[in-house]
Amino acid sequence: MADIRIRLGVHNLDASQVTAFRESYRQMMQINDNRGYQVLAGRHGVPDWYCWHHQQNARVAQNMRLFLPWHRAYLYNWEMAMRDRV
Repeated sequence: MADIRIRLGVHNLDASQVTAFRESYRQMMQINDNRGYQVLAGRHGVPDWYCWHHQQNARVAQNMRLFLPWHRAYLYNWEMAMRDRV
């Protein structure tokens, strides 16, 4: 069974954790393949904001039901990519 990880709020990070957080972002921004910042950010729509929940019909009930689970999965993948960097 995997250990439970507790994700601290940014206001609870000490100086070394903030440094590690920034370093993982810096490393991700230097990767030019599908593991890098640009691809991960692009899944959310950057730079053109072409994400399904930013479209005109985002207020449709079906899209709103998917908003939170989609972001939960997105942030999980983002976190795993950052953990791979440090």
